[in-house]
Amino acid sequence: AYEMERGLVGSEMCIRDSFKTLRREQLNFRDFTGGLNLKTAPHDIAENEVQDCQNVLFDEEIGAVVKRKGYIKLGELPVAEVVVRLYTYQKPDGTRYIIAQTKTGKIYYTVNRKDWTLLVDLTDNLICDFETFEGFLWITNGTDAVRIWDGSKLWVLDGSTWDSQHTGEAPPNEDPTNNSVNAPKGKYITLMNERLFIANTTDEPCGIFFSRFYDDNGNDINAYNANAMPSVNLLRIEGEGGEPIRAIKVYTGMLVVFKENAIYVVRQTGPSDVDFAIMKVPTTIGTLYHRSVKIFKNLLLFLGKNGIYAFNGNKVDKISTK
Repeated sequence: AYEMERGLVGSEMCIRDSFKTLRREQLNFRDFTGGLNLKTAPHDIAENEVQDCQNVLFDEEIGAVVKRKGYIKLGELPVAEVVVRLYTYQKPDGTRYIIAQTKTGKIYYTVNRKDWTLLVDLTDNLICDFETFEGFLWITNGTDAVRIWDGSKLWVLDGSTWDSQHTGEAPPNEDPTNNSVNAPKGKYITLMNERLFIANTTDEPCGIFFSRFYDDNGNDINAYNANAMPSVNLLRIEGEGGEPIRAIKVYTGMLVVFKENAIYVVRQTGPSDVDFAIMKVPTTIGTLYHRSVKIFKNLLLFLGKNGIYAFNGNKVDKISTK
């Protein structure tokens, strides 16, 4: 009988036989696919798992553990505050801005990664959601009025006239004397099929507002036009006793809507404002964490209450085991 100490000593493994004699044997490890296991007792972990490791990656090279590549410093904000959100906004001319939000609600931007400029100061402790559409950066946090920014001018979408914000000016296709859209103050925003979707407002925590392409006269309009988001352009996901929407994500041409204990998918079935189909996914798993929802290797991954899950468009599977 042998007792194996679960730890590498250089390229050797320490083994004690039944007489407690310590000897060393050369062993080869080529499978590290099990990764880090902090749940199981050290003597019970699998041969392709480790109990303790730092600054390494398991999946960069097949059969090898490699050193983590580290990070690059992008500069410092002009204030000593915690950054809670990053986003990259690209203008139609190709100019790229890094957007950084601090815990106190301040949003900064930079082009050269060195010089940071304050864009807007919003309510403390509310993490913003961002989207890029029609050449603008869209900003929402569920409380403050929605903002749009084109790299130069910041506009507030609260239903006021454009002229009252920047004298004699307005976004493309708008007259300065016209009003902006009074955009829903939702927590989450995303783009699908050239429509903006804004979810979870104070009055409609289970609702998703969406923009339209035309006004009542059939004229093309932008999403910031006063007629772009009428109150009737609303999808309600009202199951689960009124649980609020916790996350939205576009995946394989459909809008995936997360609640704490449920998932729904919204498909656009035609070009009009009523051509939507809502289907509940057969699961009681959901998420509380909007920013945990990511697409990876053609799957939609998210953090649930008891681990990490994957959604393939039809069913949900738990993929974390430790």
